[in-house]
Amino acid sequence: MRLVSLPLVCVECESVAEAWERVLALVWKLGVVRLSEDGGRTKAATSVVGISNPMVEVHRGDAVSFQAVKDGYIDEVLKGTKDQYIGKGWDYTYHERLFSNSQIESLIRRISEFPETRRAQAVTWRPVQDSVSANPPCLQRVWISVFPEKAGKGSSLELHTDWRSRDLFNAWEANVCAMVALGIRIAESLPDSLQPVALGRYVEFTDDLHIYDKDFENVQRVLGTTQARRAFASRDMISGP
Repeated sequence: MRLVSLPLVCVECESVAEAWERVLALVWKLGVVRLSEDGGRTKAATSVVGISNPMVEVHRGDAVSFQAVKDGYIDEVLKGTKDQYIGKGWDYTYHERLFSNSQIESLIRRISEFPETRRAQAVTWRPVQDSVSANPPCLQRVWISVFPEKAGKGSSLELHTDWRSRDLFNAWEANVCAMVALGIRIAESLPDSLQPVALGRYVEFTDDLHIYDKDFENVQRVLGTTQARRAFASRDMISGP
């Protein structure tokens, strides 16, 4: 008997916007239908995405993430502009989870001492609180390593993130833009001996990347527009049932 499992979708490309379009097409095509704990249905897959030239940008078809970035989502993550809502309807913010206990400061210090360390990471999960929460964080971990260039010409910073769950149509690009901005901020905070430090490749792994049924019609509309211009999905690596 063949067991049903989440398809594995792997995409590697140059930009954030291109990645969103490719992954959206693949999850829509290959995703399996699953129930969510709030009573809805989703199309879902597991995903690995690599972006070689990450910048803060949003696909022109992604109106939700465009608005989120415009309304200050990146400052929410980097500066804690929404931390005051924790305990007043919000269970957490990524800023509070990542910057609490000096996690980002410790990460920067570790990289400064040994740029090629494999131990520079920050985590969001708090087992006692999150294991019983109705709204635990989707982002689980941020990992960073620096690669000094030869002949003292600066360094490149590689950024990895791990997510337990993700709304592909309504949150993915805003999330990525915030992570890219975090990577740039960390790169700028590293010592002069490593500078200039450029943000290099961004890689992320998502356990359950999904599209909610309420968005199915809009997803079809966006894909109908983008696929008329180019067919990305055929060039990506796919595995699954």
